[in-house]
Amino acid sequence: MTNLSSADGPAFVGSPETGGHRNREKNRNNNKNNKNNKNNTGRKPSAYQKGRTMKTKTVLAWVGIVLPMVVAIGVRAADDPPKAAAESINKAFALLKAGDGAAAARYFPSRPGTDPVEDMKPAIDQFKSGKISLAVSDSREDGEPQYEGKPLSHWVAELKSVRGEREKAAALALIRTGSAAIPALTELLRGKDDELRRVAAKILREMGSTAIPALTELLKDTDREVRGLAIDVLASIGPEAKAAVPALGKLLADKDHEFRAAAARAIAAIGAMSSEAEAVIPALKELLKDEEVRIVAAAALGRVGEVKTAVAFLAELLKDRDGKVRCDAANVLGQIGLEAKTAIPALTELLRDKDAFVRMVAAGALGGMGPAARTAVPAMTELLKDTEGQVRSATARALGGIGPEAKPAIPALAELLRDQDKEVRLVAAEALARIGAAETAMPALIELLRDQDTKVRLAAAEALSRIGVAKAAIPALIELLADKNPVARAVAARALGEAGPAAKAAVPALGKLLADKESVVRTAAAGAIGEMGAMGPETEAVVPVLRELLKDEEDHDSHCCR
Repeated sequence: MTNLSSADGPAFVGSPETGGHRNREKNRNNNKNNKNNKNNTGRKPSAYQKGRTMKTKTVLAWVGIVLPMVVAIGVRAADDPPKAAAESINKAFALLKAGDGAAAARYFPSRPGTDPVEDMKPAIDQFKSGKISLAVSDSREDGEPQYEGKPLSHWVAELKSVRGEREKAAALALIRTGSAAIPALTELLRGKDDELRRVAAKILREMGSTAIPALTELLKDTDREVRGLAIDVLASIGPEAKAAVPALGKLLADKDHEFRAAAARAIAAIGAMSSEAEAVIPALKELLKDEEVRIVAAAALGRVGEVKTAVAFLAELLKDRDGKVRCDAANVLGQIGLEAKTAIPALTELLRDKDAFVRMVAAGALGGMGPAARTAVPAMTELLKDTEGQVRSATARALGGIGPEAKPAIPALAELLRDQDKEVRLVAAEALARIGAAETAMPALIELLRDQDTKVRLAAAEALSRIGVAKAAIPALIELLADKNPVARAVAARALGEAGPAAKAAVPALGKLLADKESVVRTAAAGAIGEMGAMGPETEAVVPVLRELLKDEEDHDSHCCR
């Protein structure tokens, strides 16, 4: 008997020992209560009942993110959910117990052709984070685990032979079965069906630490493809796979450079700064001499605690004759981030590189170091004039990453707001929003509110909202309230709200948005009017609409939860 429920609460499903008998009694009582409720449908609900209904709606909205798993495996909130949630879950489970599979199926995502594991990921993430816990009896027949009354072999066969909704159910069954399903999944990895291999790899990844021993063993497999898949899955599991680091370390000496590189990448992804990692540091340092793997090895060293060694080595590679090497080294330094700040002078020098791609990556690396890269701002400001649009946009984005310390670049960024490349205009507006206090950029930002590109208009409105809306921007923002894009309408409304009473001329247009079909727009408009305060005749016309809006449950909830 396997009990996966937490110690502080009863299971919803299972044998008598895990509370199954009690729940069957509860379900019968719930059915009686439901019949009584049907007989009382003609009565006017009390205030208490209305409150319970609202509470139930709230709970069901929360439970909605885990419904793909609710019906099949039984879910309960880890933090003692409200009674309404428990009743909802028991009712859902009762559909399967009653054999009504058609009714139960509505709780599963109905997206034919989509990845079964990806569809279940929200529920799996909730389970991993401890927000929900599971409790299911692990019944067995002839030693084989069963799920929903069917043996493991049935679900493996389903996964092999079907696609769509039944494939999702099979994948879910294997995830639920846990360690008992791992031998079958490893066999699928050894098979020749690439699609099945992909799904099996994703299921093993979602199993996390449970699958680590089997994946570690697969690193010794004679099949090259199987070893490669095992490395990739361990890398995607991340820090949870630290127990596999010693085994991955052995592959650092593999005769195939692709496996040496893949093992180093996996160690970097796991990033275990622990006793497991200490054992592989000498091998990683040795790989710094290997031209085919050295940059990946340096990245791994940075992730297992040898940051100084990695940064010093990569900074030297920034001077390499090969442009690709310079580019890759700069990229890894950017990934290391602030801990690589000693390389800022070398990266600043790289902004003048003859290779445009190297210049772009060097700028991005500097942006990733935040305010510490302020000494590079003059050289980056000069790079905003680069002939390559990608370099200009990468540099603008990087300056935004440096933040307020990049204020000297504001005039040059303001010039980019009129750039012919829409991507450059977009990124320049976003950078100005992050840097702030850009009064000199106001005229160009106001012009962008009428840009042909929707994303550019949005970025300009957002920038004005964060910098501070000038009086001259209000007419253009009012125009943006009529934009066909609902996000643009909402952002414009919020920006006008930031302007406060100075934007009272926008109240009539905002009043019209109170009837917008999108709740996010209605909420933004109501919030903006509220920010403007009582202003007499302009507000009087929208008061009745605001009163009606208070009855709109969707708007009320979204406004309260902002």
